[in-house]
Amino acid sequence: MSRHIDSVPKRSALLAVGQSAVKGSQVVITVVLARLLSPAEWSSAALVLSIYLVALTVGTLHVQHGIVFFLRGLQIDQRRRFVVRISWALAGAGAVLGGAMMISRAWISSGDLEVSRHLPWIALAVILELPTSIAASTLIALERVAAAAMWDTLTAVVGFAGSVVPVVAGLGVHGLAVGIAAAAAVRAVLFVAVVRSVSSGARELPSGLVRRVAMYGLPLGITLAVSVLNRTLDKWLVAAFDGSNLGSYVVAAQEIPLLAVLPVAGGAAIVAQLVDGFRHGDRRSAHAEWIRLTATMSMVVVPLAIGLVLIAPELFELLLPQHRRNGVLPFQLFSLIALHRVAEYGVVFRAADRTADLMASAAVLLVSNLVCAGVGVVLFGAPGASAGTLVANVIAWVFVLRRISSVFGCSIRQAIAWEEWVRAVATATIAATAAFALGSFTAATPARLIVKLLTMSVGYLLLLQIGRPGRPRRTTSSVESPAPMAVHR
Repeated sequence: MSRHIDSVPKRSALLAVGQSAVKGSQVVITVVLARLLSPAEWSSAALVLSIYLVALTVGTLHVQHGIVFFLRGLQIDQRRRFVVRISWALAGAGAVLGGAMMISRAWISSGDLEVSRHLPWIALAVILELPTSIAASTLIALERVAAAAMWDTLTAVVGFAGSVVPVVAGLGVHGLAVGIAAAAAVRAVLFVAVVRSVSSGARELPSGLVRRVAMYGLPLGITLAVSVLNRTLDKWLVAAFDGSNLGSYVVAAQEIPLLAVLPVAGGAAIVAQLVDGFRHGDRRSAHAEWIRLTATMSMVVVPLAIGLVLIAPELFELLLPQHRRNGVLPFQLFSLIALHRVAEYGVVFRAADRTADLMASAAVLLVSNLVCAGVGVVLFGAPGASAGTLVANVIAWVFVLRRISSVFGCSIRQAIAWEEWVRAVATATIAATAAFALGSFTAATPARLIVKLLTMSVGYLLLLQIGRPGRPRRTTSSVESPAPMAVHR
């Protein structure tokens, strides 16, 4: 028993390393290309990359989440046939998306950006890479966690090399597109080795299995696809109405890996307790776990978001060339969006088997983003798009909190740990104001960055200690627990 428990953190750490490599490589690619390419080239490259990433997400519909569930339920001699069948289905989805790119080439290239000649290579990359999206899940299902982490890390390095090396060689945006296709080809070759390592046999698969895999991952896949479209929609609006500033906008809109990982990690830490609570009708205990999580995460996520707003000018000045520094304001607005990300709200809907609420929340954000960012970019260009995206996230947050309060049977005032969230916002804002004031007396950018970071960190921690309530924080919930609810899996 102890051996099994000890292995859990080791497995989690291995997978975290692989995922961090994937997310970190995306950030580094963005910064490196923004420095190496001219403003016009980087704007075109940013559009090409956004099309590529959206196609990969939409094409998988996240069937990889069903691989672990279904693969382990098969006989050993059926497993390779299953992986091959899913791979061909994903390749077919890639061919459909590639064809859609070819049909829409003229429309995509309208305006200030010309990317039509790069799209055939991106289409080829999507066809080659979509089947490989199930590699890590396949290895995890086979309990080869170290191999799964190695896959993520190795393919992240391959993707980085394919994106950066051609640009360093002076081949520009077209070289980037060819490099992405070459990296996808390398991934495909590596994936063949993964498939060959899976046990094979002559036994046929159960009838309709591939369709069941697709339906299993469809609700989450649609939700995540909409989420990716949400993160890309404003960029496409900027490309259409303010294309010359797309490059700077993409840099500003880059998601900070730590702020993206923390809510997901927090949700993963309590998902089992939430599921058990809802399944057994103990809504009170599920709500208490949720409140504890949002209270803890508020004290971490909120100061990180406000700290990014504080040091944004210094980060842009140190990391990016002069012509990229007009993205400071959009970056600060995007950092403010992270203030509400004190948890992965979708974990509550999934635990309570409220898939409809999950999809409705994503749809509200998509529509709000389309309207608010669209109006903002038409009126004020790229900064208006970021402001509109911020407003859209506030609208969607209110909707999500109302649905969460419905799940827990409480008022919206009990939907998250509001007391801790407000205290974190107030404390971090005061500390950031003091840091900004002290930093203004320092001329050198590196020194100003250090002064701001130290003042913000020390000030925030001291103010938290001073403002700590004298009584222990309540962790129980006043939510009433109904009769046990059926949770269908």
